[in-house]
Amino acid sequence: MRTGRKLLLSYFIVLALLSTPVLGILIVVLTLGFGFPLLVAAPTLLLYSVALLPAGLAMTLRRGRALTIIAALLLPLGVAIVPGAISQTGGDRYADQMDSQDFARTDQAKPRSIEFIGDEYNWGVFEKSIGVGDQRAPCSALCRVLLFNREIDRIRMTKHWGDRAPQSVTYHLEHRDSCPPVYPAHTSTPERAFRDRLDAGDCLIAEDESMSPMDAAVSFTTLYDRNFNPMPPAGAPRLTRIDSIKRLVIQRRDEGSAIPVTVFLRTETKIAMLTLPFYFGYEDSIVGHTPGHIIAPLVKVTHPIDLFSALRDTFGFKIAPIEPPK
Repeated sequence: MRTGRKLLLSYFIVLALLSTPVLGILIVVLTLGFGFPLLVAAPTLLLYSVALLPAGLAMTLRRGRALTIIAALLLPLGVAIVPGAISQTGGDRYADQMDSQDFARTDQAKPRSIEFIGDEYNWGVFEKSIGVGDQRAPCSALCRVLLFNREIDRIRMTKHWGDRAPQSVTYHLEHRDSCPPVYPAHTSTPERAFRDRLDAGDCLIAEDESMSPMDAAVSFTTLYDRNFNPMPPAGAPRLTRIDSIKRLVIQRRDEGSAIPVTVFLRTETKIAMLTLPFYFGYEDSIVGHTPGHIIAPLVKVTHPIDLFSALRDTFGFKIAPIEPPK
């Protein structure tokens, strides 16, 4: 009996040590990596082992009381099912609430001018900007493709800079004998076809005026991002972690109308939830964080936004690599 208790105590001590980030990694190093599977599973094994203790004691001390044993077995069953069920149900309801107003009206007339609105993060409408154009609101890869493939005549790029006033720059394509520089030499080199078109005299020109109304507007912004705001958003459900909320809004201005009409609305929600059955996850490469166990390893993206597909479906834009010079 004493030997069994010592073995059981040793078992719990080993699991507890492996569940500690620094000690767990040290043990893996000392075992030349063979202890890594146990490192990953240690917190889950420890949790269910503790949950099974009442059942083990009931089987040992009260062998004739079946109801006591069954009741004790409900504890690990509840640990496996209840947290994940609450988390996933709440997460799905929250995502449904966020995108309840989403809609899309396709096959709109192709505009000849458009405004792309983004935030200070270099993604979405500003993805792959690499410093091309005016640095206040650079011409992104999408901006270059639409202009140089002559899908559109003028593009206004508007960037929101947190608490500062938004900055806007309008671009158009103009043929000249030689083009002015449009990107700093120290930045990453833009695509080859873009550079060839510049060499051929197709110039990207930033206008002085950026206030005239555009035929259409595309706003792709971040409503919430956990990496920049650790406080969860209002109404976040229990046992979940809201990673990000993004929204894409496309508006079209009818001819002769001063008020734009929304023709597309989509909200993307990224939520980390508990698994069903419940277990601890492990990430060995977390940007800005020490590798270790995570409590909500199930990450679900509801209504993912594909900007290019949305523009194709809404306006019929041909979004393809920049055509070479003719």
